[in-house]
Amino acid sequence: MNVNQLINKITEAISFQFKEDKTVPGLQIAALKNGYYTSIVRYSKPFGKEKAVVCSATGDTLESTLFSLAESFVLKVKSRNPIQELHDLIKK
Repeated sequence: MNVNQLINKITEAISFQFKEDKTVPGLQIAALKNGYYTSIVRYSKPFGKEKAVVCSATGDTLESTLFSLAESFVLKVKSRNPIQELHDLIKK
């Protein structure tokens, strides 16, 4: 699996899990001096206010960081559908 596919699966899982949110939850990716930071974020107020980080990960490569984030997210959620598919995908 490539990085784009992993980003798409994580994004689908986030949208599925937080479909009732009035604001848009999402995936945040940042390049650090030595590696990457990723997180899944939600907002309790409109216009990106009152941000809450659901889970986060750091790593040497974008791919490894996204896998770590996916594992953290799957552990927090007890569901099947896109989230379980993501879990099954990263365990292969």
